This record gives sequence, structure tokens and C-alpha cells, in this order.
Amino acid sequence: MTETLIWKGSPSQLQNLGAYILCALFSWLVIPIFIAIWLYIKTSCTKFEITNERILVSRGVLNRITDEVSIYKVVDSQMEEPLLYRIVGLATITFFIVGDRTNFSITIDGIKNARYIGDEVRKYMDSSGSIMNDAIINQIG
Repeated sequence: MTETLIWKGSPSQLQNLGAYILCALFSWLVIPIFIAIWLYIKTSCTKFEITNERILVSRGVLNRITDEVSIYKVVDSQMEEPLLYRIVGLATITFFIVGDRTNFSITIDGIKNARYIGDEVRKYMDSSGSIMNDAIINQIG
């Protein structure tokens, strides 16, 4: 099976709205301007890529870290739509991951079409899980 891109993007700057407002109010101190610029760059440098086989999360401004999770390890997802996000058509989606050593989650904050992305991941997660389970059963049996 070839790897197919489901979604690629970065979180919305709307997640920093509160910090931006505070920085604007205290901009006369000059330092908050640099804080706002740093938050903008940091959010812009966070990238998500979801394919039918894996989820990639790249983050970092000066030093880059990329996490990769096989889609069959996703066991559940949750979509959250706070009022401000709903007004502008955004949502936050969290994927819950079961790993060999730990259980963790991947949260993608402030994205459009979150329901579609969650449904697509669920579709591939189910098919990948059954493929992996069949492979394990074939190895054992």
C-alpha cells in the first residue's frame, strides 16, 4: 500500500490570541513585542502531517524535533470546539496513542476540517489495526 497524504498543516495563530492581546497592552515595555514575535514564529514552525500510515509532528525554531507515530497505534480521538474557534470554523483534535513503553496523545490545535481529519484517521486506523492484527495472528499461527 502506498502512503497517501490525508492532511498537512500547522496550528492556527488564534491559539495565541490571549498572549497577543496582553503583549499589545504592554507593548510600551518593548519586551512583550519580542514575546509576541517568538510565539508567532514558534507556532508557524510547528507542522503536522497525517498520512494513511503515520502521523508526523515537527516542531522547533532553532532545533527541530520530529515525532512519528504509526497510525495503527491511534486508539481514540477527541474533537474540542471552544466558542471562539466555532465562530471562525476551527477545532482542536486530540489523538490518543498506545505505545510500547508509554501512552500519550497528539493534539492539533486550531485547525479547519477537524471532523473530516478525525474520520479519515479513524478509517485508516481501523484498517491498519486489522492488518497489523492479521499479521500478528499469522506469525503466531
